[in-house]
Amino acid sequence: MKPKILLLSNSMLFHFSFCSLYKNEFEVTPYLLRYLNKNLESQAEHFHIQIQEQKRRKLYKKGVLSDPNRIILTNKSIQQVVEQCKNNEYTKIIVEISSGSKEELILLKELNHTKIPVSIFTHSTNDKFLSEAKDLNVNSLFHLTDLFNLKTRF
Repeated sequence: MKPKILLLSNSMLFHFSFCSLYKNEFEVTPYLLRYLNKNLESQAEHFHIQIQEQKRRKLYKKGVLSDPNRIILTNKSIQQVVEQCKNNEYTKIIVEISSGSKEELILLKELNHTKIPVSIFTHSTNDKFLSEAKDLNVNSLFHLTDLFNLKTRF
């Protein structure tokens, strides 16, 4: 039986990369943090998310958005993720962190209470976030590009 992994990602790139690289080794339950209420199993909703992400990139290129990867996590969405963890028996949680915002740190702290090992993939974050993430009982901390070099090491 394959290990069950909860994949919490900010971007479609990370989502597609992880799922395509590791779909044979893990049973992956993917969630896009920006679209928690969307079902990624539905092709229509998946297509809708892709269109929304293309619009975000265009707004960023035009200067309307300062950070296209920034997400806003509310307490309700964080609790939704924690409930998902409690209701299923995951062997690991993999989280993509884009900027190390306060909301992302709160999410990690809440996930830490579930006692499920958490691996973090990060783009670039500040030193304060890295030190606070290390204070949590985080299983492993990787740079985003490590995804292509790791295979099942994490």
